[in-house]
Amino acid sequence: MRFSSVLVTFPDKDCAKRIAEEVIEKKLAACVNMFPVESIYRWEGSIQHDCEVSGIFKIRSEDFEEFSERVRSLHPYEVPCIVSYQINNGTDDYLNWIRESTIRD
Repeated sequence: MRFSSVLVTFPDKDCAKRIAEEVIEKKLAACVNMFPVESIYRWEGSIQHDCEVSGIFKIRSEDFEEFSERVRSLHPYEVPCIVSYQINNGTDDYLNWIRESTIRD
């Protein structure tokens, strides 16, 4: 079984928490680490500056499509950042915890 970290940005902490709780409740992610970030990006032809919240979710790689669909359905952004990074190495006990935390009935 393979695992991934998924970076998602949110407009604020409340939105990040609401969506994180939903995907963790559905066992599409084992956990999320959230932190404030300052983002500079191009949107509709101009440079934007915003304070956002980023989350790094730990998921089973095979769940990425379902995870991203669920996040998109709940997310207020027209084009949310949802980017997956393969976890190449990790301790066995941590990776087993991700696996066990995302087993669905």
